[in-house]
Amino acid sequence: MNGGRMQEQAEQQYREAAEGSDLDAMIQLGWLLQLREERSEAERWSRQAADAGYAHAMGLGEAVETEVRGQCLS
Repeated sequence: MNGGRMQEQAEQQYREAAEGSDLDAMIQLGWLLQLREERSEAERWSRQAADAGYAHAMGLGEAVETEVRGQCLS
């Protein structure tokens, strides 16, 4: 199995779990999307986890937001 296919499967599993309100999956999906530079969606998932009270997500959301703002100012 190649790495791209494994990443697609991981994303699908994280997305399904995140849509089912799994906070850990929201964080993992946010990180995966951030790595692929899909910042808007990454921020959405990390904010959703933070709003649900997952403190670790707050740092990810801030990191994504800072990077997005940096891209806008460049």
